[in-house]
Amino acid sequence: MGKTRKKKGKRWDHPDYKKGVYCFERDGYIHTYIFGERLSIKNLPWNKTNKDFAIQVLDKRVCEYFERENGFNSNRIDTFSELFLLYKDLKFQHLKENTKQTFLNSIKRIMGNNDFYLHDSVEITKFINSRIKEMKFKDKYSDTTINNSLTQLSSVFNFGIESDIITTNPIKSWLRIKNANFKFTICSREQLEYYLSELKKYIDTTEKPKSKVSAMKLYFTFRIIGVTGMRRDEVFKIEPWHIQTNKLLINGKNDRWREFPYSVKPELKSLLDEMMEFHKQYIKNSKYVLGFQSSTIMGVYVNNYRKMLNIKNVEEVKFHAVRKLVENEMMNNYSLNDNVVRSLIGHTIQTQSKHYINKMSAEDIEEVIKFNKNNT
Repeated sequence: MGKTRKKKGKRWDHPDYKKGVYCFERDGYIHTYIFGERLSIKNLPWNKTNKDFAIQVLDKRVCEYFERENGFNSNRIDTFSELFLLYKDLKFQHLKENTKQTFLNSIKRIMGNNDFYLHDSVEITKFINSRIKEMKFKDKYSDTTINNSLTQLSSVFNFGIESDIITTNPIKSWLRIKNANFKFTICSREQLEYYLSELKKYIDTTEKPKSKVSAMKLYFTFRIIGVTGMRRDEVFKIEPWHIQTNKLLINGKNDRWREFPYSVKPELKSLLDEMMEFHKQYIKNSKYVLGFQSSTIMGVYVNNYRKMLNIKNVEEVKFHAVRKLVENEMMNNYSLNDNVVRSLIGHTIQTQSKHYINKMSAEDIEEVIKFNKNNT
């Protein structure tokens, strides 16, 4: 994978498109760019306070662009199946295949093969209410799965409202299952260190070469998550060129790249050096440093080694639990403010539902840390 292309000039990307759709600055004012079409947003200065409105204008113009290109007419959309077909045509083009499939499964889970006229909003709500009860008590779906499916389905109807096809969203707030039983665990630093020590003992004593390499992959995965708070998939995707002189480049969710400067966690550089030595010695025919076949199999490794080594009292030591441990430690660090922690961890602010993120460069992060240390 090559390095990401450096952006030219000031621009705000559309959250659903990797390229070809964005707002840009010209002569101090905001303009939109949609696959070669450049239009101004009349008398709207380039200012961060205008970003949300500019993105809304951009989104509306994207819909208008595809309506022209594909001949869609909102007046022809009468049923849910027609609305969903339009939604897929306009919104799915730049999504990854697994993201598309997850979305389709969520819609199928609730709607099945049923179709409704969009003007029968009350009937749609009644059907969904009945279907939720079936999902919970008959199909045994978790509260979280049901609520997530409702969120995906609601986005389709919201799209219909934005496109002036319908006026109300039949997904009402009371349909959602309240007090969903989210199982949220955070391991302790002591549990993590104990788990790592047991893995290290096995690595140092085993006479099985393949098992040793597998254990080393898991060992390095937990160590780097325990330092950076990276996601499992982000660790899986680390390539040698991501390891820079003064920072680690992280390929985050939906290919949102971020930077983790070594100055925040000095031990990170030596850890990455160890990982590269491991890569050179043991990993063949893989562009990824740890050489996992997929991020899914990483979870299998955790369960297998926990059972095989019979490690007690470390059930909480899981990838996401360690990530949350690191995030909490960062939040309690006087030299790291909220924006720095979000940038390091790869979290968005409250407008995460719109896929906007305030990213900071490694240099920005170091400057904030230095300022906070000098003023405490």
